[in-house]
Amino acid sequence: MLELISKIYSCRKKNKCLNNRVDCFYPEAFLGNLNAKFAIVGINPSGRGDLSFSSFDDYVDFCKEALDEEELRDHIWPRGFLAAYRMLVDAEATVDDFNENVVILNVVKCSTTPSWGDLPFSAKWAKEEAKNKCKVYLIQQLTEIQPQVILTHGRPACDFMIDLIRKGTNYDVDSSSCDLSTLAELNLQNVPDQNRLSNHWVSGTSKEGQKTLFLFNTQLSLNQVAMHNLNLNLKEKQSLVKRFLQL
Repeated sequence: MLELISKIYSCRKKNKCLNNRVDCFYPEAFLGNLNAKFAIVGINPSGRGDLSFSSFDDYVDFCKEALDEEELRDHIWPRGFLAAYRMLVDAEATVDDFNENVVILNVVKCSTTPSWGDLPFSAKWAKEEAKNKCKVYLIQQLTEIQPQVILTHGRPACDFMIDLIRKGTNYDVDSSSCDLSTLAELNLQNVPDQNRLSNHWVSGTSKEGQKTLFLFNTQLSLNQVAMHNLNLNLKEKQSLVKRFLQL
């Protein structure tokens, strides 16, 4: 894994696909426990300012620190992640429990200004280039970590993960709550239809033989819509999550 993190660390020196829109000098490889069974996959990290590190080891230590009480207080997205983990896994989970049992990954490793969804249409080509160059890193991370549950957050990340599953290059589908083509269509529709994606799930087996449950949520902040979406079919999802985490 350190070799992979090193590649991500040096990526910004070689590739400038997002140019001056990058908000952090170094990409964020992951946050949390690299041995976690529960993974949350977003489109790209939140802005963290002009971070700098004196060594590669310092960078790795930063990635492993994950979230803390201050960040949970100041930022909506990590609070939404913790709330989602509490809904699906453990209603009494603390921040320490979350950091010990969850790894946060991203399709694109660099944070951007403005946020990914607010980047102008003129940045479309740059965004596609960034996704194409970064996706190999996420695939390698999933291959090495082998999470048993993957919760995908945000429409672009859901689109990436559904496409990854449909291609069958990394996971063979065992079962699904609905047809994969329907999932892809829901994710591309208007917001009400996108939100219906949270009803559904896919189970698959990685090429390494790991059973994995995929859940989707196009919105995962603390706003009412996002939490309502995650609450859809909650009992079924809780049961599935419990079973997969015990595999």
